[in-house]
Amino acid sequence: MMANAAPVFEFNVDVTVSGDNAEFTIFDQNNEPFDEVVVVTESGTQIVYTLRNTPQNTKFINPVVTEEKDYEDISFSFENHDKKLVLVDSDADNETICIKLAVDIDGTEYISQDPQVKNKRNI
Repeated sequence: MMANAAPVFEFNVDVTVSGDNAEFTIFDQNNEPFDEVVVVTESGTQIVYTLRNTPQNTKFINPVVTEEKDYEDISFSFENHDKKLVLVDSDADNETICIKLAVDIDGTEYISQDPQVKNKRNI
């Protein structure tokens, strides 16, 4: 008997730069703006962010993870020439983890507002 595959949450990210600031807009799979908390209830859940409408030469860099003391629950990798960020959440603890997306545009780094991930272990 095969185990069910862990959920995958996919989002598109637009980045608009104005002066020294960048605005990150996150869209769900229905192309609707998304600013809710992603609730993770299964180990191995993937949360995928893909850059979409961004200035030329925009790429993801390491996200800023807060409220997570040792990063044990979150791992990440980059795909498609750093245009895609894949987070994998182990859901080891019952907690809220704040993940700020980060991009580099021609050597300047920009950090997003908090998309949050909430772990709720199934017991």
